[in-house]
Amino acid sequence: MFVREAVDQLLESALAPIEPFVAAATVLTVLWQWYLLTGGLERAADLSRAAAATAVGVPLGVWLLLALV
Repeated sequence: MFVREAVDQLLESALAPIEPFVAAATVLTVLWQWYLLTGGLERAADLSRAAAATAVGVPLGVWLLLALV
């Protein structure tokens, strides 16, 4: 059990400096996915841009919140 805690602390301290960059990359990736999926759903399902953006944005928003917490 002690080794596991030591490894966890080591990983946390090693990843701490890059954590803001990972969070920024996650947000940018989700925004890019939202843009692409909105356009695809707009064409494929013959929806308005607003309806497609909402349909895509809700699940991606939930995923983003879960990823950043």
